[in-house]
Amino acid sequence: MIGGVGAFVSDSLSAVKRDDLELINDIQDYSAEYMFLDIIKNNSHYLIGCFYRHPSGNISEFCMGLENLF
Repeated sequence: MIGGVGAFVSDSLSAVKRDDLELINDIQDYSAEYMFLDIIKNNSHYLIGCFYRHPSGNISEFCMGLENLF
């Protein structure tokens, strides 16, 4: 893979990387990388998905990979 995906999370929040949501390799077959974070604030949980597609990657294949993931 080229590139990578990341997220900046404020120190005022709690974040846990959700390795259990690395569901399938399908999206990686479409030149994309992703990760999910569980963000906790005031006892509320928010699931955040971060996605990266390399600029030279095929947009149609990337979109198809996202559809398969969701």
